[in-house]
Amino acid sequence: MRLLPESARRPAQLPSGAATIIGDIHGGELWIVERADGSTAVYDERTGRVERLNTNRAATSECLAAFAAYFDPDRADEPSVMTAAQAAERLAALRAGRTRPAMRSQNGDSRRDRVTILRRRLTQIDAKALGRDSWWRICMEQIQDDIL
Repeated sequence: MRLLPESARRPAQLPSGAATIIGDIHGGELWIVERADGSTAVYDERTGRVERLNTNRAATSECLAAFAAYFDPDRADEPSVMTAAQAAERLAALRAGRTRPAMRSQNGDSRRDRVTILRRRLTQIDAKALGRDSWWRICMEQIQDDIL
């Protein structure tokens, strides 16, 4: 699931009206579309089915980031920023064997804790993200059933 660069976006005609394709799921099997009201949805071009995603594109982007953090909990959220002197010092320590790569936490957040955090985060991003007819709700059900 990814959002497309501006140059790759194109118009789409949904059963409910015009929209713009702004992303894809599974390489174009499904489309992420932005509707005229700014809300986003998942669109299956083969069946014509449309499922609500978020109230706006920014919320969709943030929800995608929340799912990425769930699936890779040990991933750094932001790159390290260092001065040239700090980088040289770190490189020297690495070459001298005084620094070891960080190990993945063996006692990190449990899967259940991560699911709770993800659910809370999605709701903070967009209060309707986990609504009854939402794509994210289906994803969360699959996570809870250990399918995803």
